Amino acid sequence: MKTRKRLTKVLSSGAAHLSVRLLLVAVCVAPAFAQTDSTRQPIDSLLGTRDTAIAPERWTKLGADAEKVLEAIVADPSALPSRRARALEGLAQIKGRDAEVLLHSVAFSESEPVVLRMAAIRGLGRILSTRELMTELQPLLKNASAPGVRGTAAEVLSLSSAGSIEARKQGAKESPGWRARFLKPESASPSPAPSPGTSSPVAQPQNQSRALTSGAPSTAVVIEPSSTSEQIIDLGTVNVPTSNLSCRVTFQVPVGTLSLDVFGTGVSDPTARIVIYRIDSPDGRLYDYASASTSPMKVVASQQSGSFSIVVPNSPSLAFSPGSWTITLLANKATTAAVKAIMKSGTSPNAGVLDFNLFFVGLSNLSAATAPSDPDFQVTMSQIRGIYAQVGIRLGKLHYLDITGDAATQYGDLNDANLGALVQLSSADGAQENAMNLFFVRTITGGALGGFVILGETAGLPGVPARGTTASGVAISMTDFGHPGNEIAIICGHEMGHWLGLFHPTESGGTAFDPLPDTPQCDAATHDANRNGIVEASECVGFGAENLMFWANDPSILQGFLSPNQGFVMVRNPLVTDVNLLEVTSVAQLGSGTVRLQGVGVPNAIHTVQSSTALTSAFSVLGTTTADGAGLWQYDDASAQGQQSRFYKVTFP
Repeated sequence: MKTRKRLTKVLSSGAAHLSVRLLLVAVCVAPAFAQTDSTRQPIDSLLGTRDTAIAPERWTKLGADAEKVLEAIVADPSALPSRRARALEGLAQIKGRDAEVLLHSVAFSESEPVVLRMAAIRGLGRILSTRELMTELQPLLKNASAPGVRGTAAEVLSLSSAGSIEARKQGAKESPGWRARFLKPESASPSPAPSPGTSSPVAQPQNQSRALTSGAPSTAVVIEPSSTSEQIIDLGTVNVPTSNLSCRVTFQVPVGTLSLDVFGTGVSDPTARIVIYRIDSPDGRLYDYASASTSPMKVVASQQSGSFSIVVPNSPSLAFSPGSWTITLLANKATTAAVKAIMKSGTSPNAGVLDFNLFFVGLSNLSAATAPSDPDFQVTMSQIRGIYAQVGIRLGKLHYLDITGDAATQYGDLNDANLGALVQLSSADGAQENAMNLFFVRTITGGALGGFVILGETAGLPGVPARGTTASGVAISMTDFGHPGNEIAIICGHEMGHWLGLFHPTESGGTAFDPLPDTPQCDAATHDANRNGIVEASECVGFGAENLMFWANDPSILQGFLSPNQGFVMVRNPLVTDVNLLEVTSVAQLGSGTVRLQGVGVPNAIHTVQSSTALTSAFSVLGTTTADGAGLWQYDDASAQGQQSRFYKVTFP
């Protein structure tokens, strides 16, 4: 302990701080600490975990050799911030000889990414006593420039009664959103958190058909309706008990239906966790919660309180017939549930269009105004287009929106326990119906002391195909945005796949698999070569590691593949509509007042762009644009400057 105190004193000055960091770098990269693949491979897999927690015992089982590998990753400024942060988490679990010094150094460095500093503070919470934490973290609680760093210090200190007092004192100086995010409920401000759907935390979207608050012209797009047919049936309000099953909810599925989505929300008690307990079809019982492992249909019980959803079929091998269907429900607390069913039919069972609401949650380097012209973000969207094009799904309209105010503070550094509350903000004015809701946040972590870095997270598998519920979207961490080698497109595609109904082809333990016949299984008995209890991507090459939905990423393996059966499931989600020949995917107002239109049309063909100041007025030709080989086109309308409203349509030929 004397060594720790002496180093803490040395680190109080910037120059001394730098010298220690340089010393650590030199030590970490020394050739003497080069590791074998038997150590490096499991570390790479744990660092590549996308949306699940890493159990502490998985780090401790790696042994002493892992410590130097993790130190080298933390000290590598070219490594992705999320990867470095997870390496810090591993060091805190292993509790190696130099862990405390390194955690302190990163926590107090204003030049390090916030996600690293937050991970370092949580790591200190695991290895220091309560008294030591009071001394160590109070300077960060009071003086750190980043709200997330101050907040994480408050979270860790709040685990003790004395620390909780200090956290409350700091909370009195912070915003209501900060208190709602980082303080325990009993120490938070009595002011309610921002309510989903209110206008205060959500800025006007950038492409709505009304004047914006900035005074720039509004825009709208005229598009021919899709040929998809979706019959929505209101199944009414159902009493859902806790000690026995609900009444049987029965409905008819007509001939020609491609898929069925049954979903609902809690009414009398929206905090109740509701599960679909049984699913009975004309072909027999497809699912029984009590015997889930042997049921013909694989189902994940609701992940969020207050909402639930299933899509049938979720495998081409699952029987799906028209006729009488029945579901029964159960809840952990007595409630009522508003239940609906969507029967989807259409002319394109192997292709479709997916529209988006893109929410930017308090990001300093990206917003609804800048994202449409930000080259890095547009590369990400282009990569997602390429991934989903494999299974015939095209990205449709993109609506850009900002989450601002206290909501941005509360959810920008997202605690995964608040994921349901965040995606409820999809009910905001200006968001489009029947669209995938993506929420881009700064960081995502789970819990306080038991925290872990998460790259992306879905609020449902599958999600609820309606705005404003606790399962109405996906959160994506932008920690690595702008850094070379980031996999944000892969993470987006992966979490969107979950939301649309896809499982991991193989779970990390190598004993559970998805229900699809054409996704390879990587079973532990055959492929867990190092017998560490997880099947790493390097052990599953040729057996699913290349798939977009594999449980972990690996920089050495090209991932992003989707199988035809995965496409079968995704296209049957009601959010994926039939393909239109022409699609305006984005309308954005640039800083110059120019309106930028982007869309999809006929590859290598000329399209005509027309505009009008009112839907009832005649449209006049603005000009033409040529789509590229993938059918993508772009048109900048400089004549929109100074106009209060503008409507567009694109025609071919």
